[in-house]
Amino acid sequence: MSKEKGKDSQERSKYDETLKINTSLEDVLKVSIPKKDKKEKCLDGI
Repeated sequence: MSKEKGKDSQERSKYDETLKINTSLEDVLKVSIPKKDKKEKCLDGI
């Protein structure tokens, strides 16, 4: 039983890590997308 619990905890930690990576990627995309829009607007203004 203890071995199975160990595997579950490892899988959970990996899952949590992937969730953190995914959320960080989403945050980066959210930040980078408006910056690109601003640059495009500046180019249009010129």
